[in-house]
Amino acid sequence: MIKLDVYVSSYKPVVSVLPEWNTAEQATWPASSVSLLTGEKEAVLIDALITFAEAELVVEWIRATGKKLVTVYITHGHGDHSSARALGHELTAITSRPSTGSG
Repeated sequence: MIKLDVYVSSYKPVVSVLPEWNTAEQATWPASSVSLLTGEKEAVLIDALITFAEAELVVEWIRATGKKLVTVYITHGHGDHSSARALGHELTAITSRPSTGSG
């Protein structure tokens, strides 16, 4: 049986000034999520989060499953999805192919 779990990060403040932003409001990066597919002994991580602190939380989340992480699948190149290097492990990042629109 394959199990799917989802980890959702919190919003993160943007620390630099954004053009045309109402400075009376705090600009934030939106919450991001990663998914973990697990089988009997192994796991696949779908996407990675952007900060080292989040990466550490994800690593602990994976370790708590007792499963061996065998790969990371990166859905697209945005930093909040593709920062697998922040995990500090030798992981294989498999990137999806861009859609050609042909189905």
